Amino acid sequence: MIAVSLSSFHSGDENLIVVDCQNITRMREPEKMIDSYSSMVERNTRELEREKERVERLLLNLMPRSAYEEYKTFGVVTPQLYPNVSVVMLDFVGFTDFAEKTDPTVTLGELNDVFTAFGRIVQQYGCERIKTIGDVYLAVSGMREPSPDHATSVARCAIRFIRYLERPNQSHRFKWHARIGPGTGSVVGIQKYVYGVFGPAVNMASRLQVFANPLKVVAPETMKFDLIDEFQIGDLGQHEIKGLGEMNLISADADLTRVR
Repeated sequence: MIAVSLSSFHSGDENLIVVDCQNITRMREPEKMIDSYSSMVERNTRELEREKERVERLLLNLMPRSAYEEYKTFGVVTPQLYPNVSVVMLDFVGFTDFAEKTDPTVTLGELNDVFTAFGRIVQQYGCERIKTIGDVYLAVSGMREPSPDHATSVARCAIRFIRYLERPNQSHRFKWHARIGPGTGSVVGIQKYVYGVFGPAVNMASRLQVFANPLKVVAPETMKFDLIDEFQIGDLGQHEIKGLGEMNLISADADLTRVR
C-alpha cells in the first residue's frame, strides 16, 4: 500500500508541487514483526510454565516435598538421618496372579486409583508417601517435621487404608486384600535415581507385613499403645524376625466403629 501526500510552495516566479510517496506496508512490517515476536514470547513463556509444572509434579512423585525443595534450591539432596520415625508398608495378596490375568491398562488404572486414594490419606495425617514398587506402598511419618505422634499417624493411615479398600471389595471381582506392616525407628533418606529411605524402621515394616493376614496389621509389641485406640489388639507371642532377632509381635484388627 502506497500513501501519497502533496504539498506546494512558491519559489521565486514558480509554484512547486512536491509529491511524497511512502510504502505503508513496509512501514508496518516492523510493527507486525514486533507484535509477532511478543506473541511468540508469551506463548513460549506459557509453555515453559506448563512444562515447569509437569516437572514439579513428576519430581514430587519421586521424592517428598522437603527433598524436592532442597533439590530445587541446591541441585542435590544430601543423605540425612531421621532417628525417630515410623513407616507403614503395604502390599496386596494375590496381586501378581491378578496382574497376569488382567489387561495391563486395567491393572495399572485400578492400582493408580487405589494409590491415589492412599496419597490423600497419608497427606491428611501428616505422613509422606516415599515410593511405590509394583503393588508395594511405603509411607513415613516424622521425617519432614519431628513428631511425637509419628507411630499413631501411621496407625491411622493403616486403618483408613483398610477402610477405603472395603468399598471396592464389595463389587470388584478382585478383592484388594492388603497386608500391612508398620515399623518404628530410624531411617536414612537418600536421593539416587529416585528418592528412598533405608534403615531399621523400613526393614521392620517389610519383615512384619509378611506375617499379616489379608486386611490385617502385624506390629511390634512396642507399638501397642500407639495402635490401641485404632485397633483391636491381640498377642502373637515371640517370633524370630530375619535381621532383627527375637521380637514380641501383636496383631491389630481394624475396629472400624472407632474410626474418627
